[in-house]
Amino acid sequence: MRIGLEKFLAPLLAAGMMVTGSTAFAANWTLNATDIATGVNSTNINISGGPSVEVSVQSGRTIQPKTTPANTQTRGTSGGVNGEIDVSPDFFDLDFSEDVFLSKLTVAWLFPDGEYSDVGNEVAVFETYDAGGNLIADFFLEAQSPTDAQIFTDASLSTLVAGVTVNNIELAQDSNPKSGGVWELIGASIFGDFDTLRLVGGDKDKIEGSRDSDFSFVGAEGAVVVPVPAALPLMAAGLGLLGLARSRRKRIAA
Repeated sequence: MRIGLEKFLAPLLAAGMMVTGSTAFAANWTLNATDIATGVNSTNINISGGPSVEVSVQSGRTIQPKTTPANTQTRGTSGGVNGEIDVSPDFFDLDFSEDVFLSKLTVAWLFPDGEYSDVGNEVAVFETYDAGGNLIADFFLEAQSPTDAQIFTDASLSTLVAGVTVNNIELAQDSNPKSGGVWELIGASIFGDFDTLRLVGGDKDKIEGSRDSDFSFVGAEGAVVVPVPAALPLMAAGLGLLGLARSRRKRIAA
């Protein structure tokens, strides 16, 4: 019986050791544009089942709403096109209280060449930052047709982000039916782990061959990154039981 217990615990402990140091995640949360107050420069939101987030825009500007023809509610700024996020230095920050990752991000008002008099495909830029305010990475979403968009890892728009699907939710066109150019990004971890997500419009200084562009925030889904290794509680319990079994064996042998 004692040998059987140790045989049972051995693979359990081995499995725990193999995943020690892996990242664990809390329950999923959702942030919608309608959760974000308008007419202010910044606002704090306690996301149900998730972290708190400070949403802020450039100094001197305010968060503004905009609604697509299909009634999708969006948020942008008061600079440039009201309710949209224009080129840098305009920005729209989501500063989370904890390290997070995203499984879904939805944006609107992003159009390809020729729509709404655009010259060249519009590009939305997503910048991720760590808790110290250091830039981690840039990502670039380009609208390529009324129904197709791609997400890239580089400003030259040549390398696709692996494991991310871009879905067209509302046509990106200004003809009949006029629509809002809504795009949904879905993946296991779209941009990796980060503390702050900054949304800015694409411009010629950052996007090769692209005109100035703007867009709006619609919503995000994700989870908080848990720094404590997920396997530690399992390993602790297993080690405790193994120690108890060995102590009992010593007592019987004595």
